[in-house]
Amino acid sequence: MKKNVLIGLLILGVLPGCGKKEEMLEEVTHRDTLPLLPTHPAAFIEINRLDSTIILDIKYATTDNFTGEVLYPEARCFARACMAESLASVSLKARTLGYRLKVFDCYRPQRVQFQMWELAPDTRYVANPNRGSRHNRGTAVDLTLLDSTGTELDMGSGFDEFTERSHRGYAGLSEKQKENRELLTHLMTSTGFTTVTSEWWHYDYFDWESFPLIDVSFDSLEFIELEPVDSIS
Repeated sequence: MKKNVLIGLLILGVLPGCGKKEEMLEEVTHRDTLPLLPTHPAAFIEINRLDSTIILDIKYATTDNFTGEVLYPEARCFARACMAESLASVSLKARTLGYRLKVFDCYRPQRVQFQMWELAPDTRYVANPNRGSRHNRGTAVDLTLLDSTGTELDMGSGFDEFTERSHRGYAGLSEKQKENRELLTHLMTSTGFTTVTSEWWHYDYFDWESFPLIDVSFDSLEFIELEPVDSIS
């Protein structure tokens, strides 16, 4: 019964599931090159079950974040199945160019949003928890690129640096920093993601409005039935 209730809550209000914004997608890989996904596109999947080449550096599972507090019990990254599939496609594109994805944050329980808001009630960087974040829907990801040596590309500011330097329109970037941001932006927006103006690291799945806000722990997400997944390695 508990499992059925959780599944119902997670897919509630999502009738059409993950749509495709065709004009934003580039067909660089065939669908059958990706592992099997959950049967319902609104289900959640752990990103590194789908693609083990994606590096996780989940900042809110450490004190290395703007709050200085550990907000997650574990360093795990979950997303709606359709967003996870798109992110795996981005990862494949990046690897063909000699880069890898490094992820800082994915799905975020809404209760954590309230904790963040108490410390930084600034809607440029932290969504009002009463309206919710796209992270709370499982349709947002914070990330950067690594080069062939495993070093982060210089994006002109660090993750969660809440200053003008993090904004997409910041004029003080070097040419190389601009190129690095443009590369990440192209990889993401050509595969169904959209940007925000104040954070170069934040991307939303284009169909994010189709999914409800939820406040479910990482462990509870595991109650969702998943088909077998052969990880990309």
